[in-house]
Amino acid sequence: PVVVVDGFVDNGVYNTVVTPVMADNEDVTTSLLLNGEAYNGEGISADGEYSLVAVAMDKAGNITTTVLSFIIDTVAPTGTTNLVDGMKYSSSVVPVVEVEEGSVYTMTLNDEVYEGGEIKAEGDYTLVIEITDVAKNVTKITKVFSVEYSKSPVIDNPTPTPTPKPNPNPEDGLPTEDDNGEVPSNDDDKNNNEEKQNISLN
Repeated sequence: PVVVVDGFVDNGVYNTVVTPVMADNEDVTTSLLLNGEAYNGEGISADGEYSLVAVAMDKAGNITTTVLSFIIDTVAPTGTTNLVDGMKYSSSVVPVVEVEEGSVYTMTLNDEVYEGGEIKAEGDYTLVIEITDVAKNVTKITKVFSVEYSKSPVIDNPTPTPTPKPNPNPEDGLPTEDDNGEVPSNDDDKNNNEEKQNISLN
């Protein structure tokens, strides 16, 4: 007899309840074993690997045995990236993504399809990584970051001219600086000094 089992595909991976069903045939007697134990048709929801043995025997005593397998996996896939959420990068960045074996991923950068590569332009970015495993479980990783190259400080006046300091007490007889910061010569003081020198020589 021909054995037909519905409800799943051999070697399939599922993230939902699986319910194997053998096709009815009044001329055939059927039985099912799930992982070595009698199976009565209840839904299978626990994560794990399963082996289903389907046996069919017709009225002439001919027997057909078929072994099928499937996996239930409801665990979301994992993945990592080298980007740090909230980071301000001072140079261009290249996102690196690693996902678990059997999974695939897609990316968007600021809501646009992104296939990888160096991000050079300054600005704010949101990278969304969507990971899908064989069982169609999905994980999303979101990283918000910015690229901002460091800039040298701008110096308006690298060699400022010193401000003249006026004599705070002009009455004490000390000379004061003019507008150019120079102390003007005093002709009277010069003449007095010369007269003193002449007297000393005489």
